[in-house]
Amino acid sequence: MNCTLRFTKLHRKNGVRMLPRPNVVSLSGSPRAPSRTDTLVRAIGAAVTDATGATWQHVPITLVAQHLMTALTRDALSPKGEAIIAAIEAADILIIGSPVYRASFTGALKHVLDLVHYEALRGRVAVLAATGANRHHGLVTEHQLRPLASFFGMHTAPTTIYAEEADFDGVQINSPAIHARVRSVAQEVRSLSGRVLAQSQSPAAEIEEILS
Repeated sequence: MNCTLRFTKLHRKNGVRMLPRPNVVSLSGSPRAPSRTDTLVRAIGAAVTDATGATWQHVPITLVAQHLMTALTRDALSPKGEAIIAAIEAADILIIGSPVYRASFTGALKHVLDLVHYEALRGRVAVLAATGANRHHGLVTEHQLRPLASFFGMHTAPTTIYAEEADFDGVQINSPAIHARVRSVAQEVRSLSGRVLAQSQSPAAEIEEILS
């Protein structure tokens, strides 16, 4: 399975310098594949991409763990691990999703975000999502993930998405309410990104890293 990390170059149209298309990166913190969390994060990524015309890269923890989990600090990362973290840092819109573990997001997701520079995502847009066994963990997006995004100085979409086991058939979403929230957050991101991404610092050069 390959994960391609790509960024869009600055371009000109009729001689006018245009802003790059925004980069969407979706980060799934589930240690399992396939998983309900991964399905939800992918659904949000697809909806946000359709709404904003962005480029999109999906980064599941299960695929990139071998390049990140053995490094306790940023300078201990392999070149591939550094490329993954650089891709996350270059996101204009970052979708963060995790299953609820011990009343919080996963340790694997925390480790990955610990490797991200604390100023790298300032001013970007965050979309927050989580999955859990039942409704009792439904505030994890507000109590755990929103403070995390605030630490990085990100603008969070007002709508967060929490989906419980009953919202899925296996790992596929079967809840009309969840589908509606996905569409709603995509429209929020479209509006929010248009206001806050004019100062985007995403790389102008195209970078491609293949992980196998």
